[in-house]
Amino acid sequence: MIKVFGSVSTVSYTSSSDVTKVCAEDCLTTLSCALAYLDPEGQCQFYYLSVLMTVNKGDNENGNTVALKVNVPDDSCPGTLSESDFSFTTNSGKVVSWDQTPESWTIGGCADGWTLFQRDEVNNNAVICMKIINQTNINQTVAKMRCEAMSQTLEATVKLTGVASVEERLWIHGQILALGAIGNYTGVWIDGDHSCASETPRCANFEWSDGYTIGKDALGTPNANTRSVVRGETAENCLSIVNMTSFANSSTINDELCGTRNIIYGFVCGYRLD
Repeated sequence: MIKVFGSVSTVSYTSSSDVTKVCAEDCLTTLSCALAYLDPEGQCQFYYLSVLMTVNKGDNENGNTVALKVNVPDDSCPGTLSESDFSFTTNSGKVVSWDQTPESWTIGGCADGWTLFQRDEVNNNAVICMKIINQTNINQTVAKMRCEAMSQTLEATVKLTGVASVEERLWIHGQILALGAIGNYTGVWIDGDHSCASETPRCANFEWSDGYTIGKDALGTPNANTRSVVRGETAENCLSIVNMTSFANSSTINDELCGTRNIIYGFVCGYRLD
């Protein structure tokens, strides 16, 4: 941690449950905490990577100090701020950096156009950024490749994303309606690989392969229709979120032939922020 004079313009924070600890050290050992501020009332305020936060640089006249999480050598401290690279490694192994200007430091939040989801303990409390990519007439393999191709630009590991909750499913369904996917079974690709033994081709077991989705709450009834119908000799081994007008529940996760293209309006990419 590095302490600097300044003020925090972000209004969304989480207070530490134990203000008897030294505020900066408490943030250092708290997952996803990027910034700590001990307010005049003695309350330790934590700011997390899930929120876009800006620290406005100040001076010692106002007396306000904030602690920024950065990597520093174990046996020494930087002599000046310019000697620090203002980056740190998150609990998932990702290196994130503070963006500096002459007036401020900024970090956190999803890239422009991406939507943030805070997941539960089953999914390691991961913070995920998602975006619907509107590209029609492509199969799931191509969708995975196009998500991964965004990794270099975003400086993140981007994947065709799994869906961990009903909240995420409903958000995606709203997005596909906005794309004009109003026909029966029209929708977008998500992650998901069929994992059935050959003798049980119609089982409803699917596994996530994006590396950060774990829970399967979204795959239960009535959120999902994963009967794995076999068409000829080919099973429906991939997942999409579709507008399913033939069912009472108008939005659902559906299993689909992995090579399907004609009813696909796009795909959902995601990356882990924390």
